Amino acid sequence: MVIAAGSDHLFRALSTVLERADMASDPRFASRRLRVENQAVLKSIIESVLAQAAGSRTGWSCWSRRVPAGPLNDVQAMMADPR
Repeated sequence: MVIAAGSDHLFRALSTVLERADMASDPRFASRRLRVENQAVLKSIIESVLAQAAGSRTGWSCWSRRVPAGPLNDVQAMMADPR
């Protein structure tokens, strides 16, 4: 899954979608600059949550909160997708 939540607003929305409100209040992730500086930790947290979640549910939840997200498909899956 590809997620684009670079702004503070989108990051807070993503935290809600992932049911990890603690991320939004974590001082390491308080701004875009800090999220970039702590990218390895943040990536690990997000990957851990996504590994336990159903991909399509997470995608729809992101879209419902206006967080840009979508599946990362291989060529075969992309060609099979009617969109």
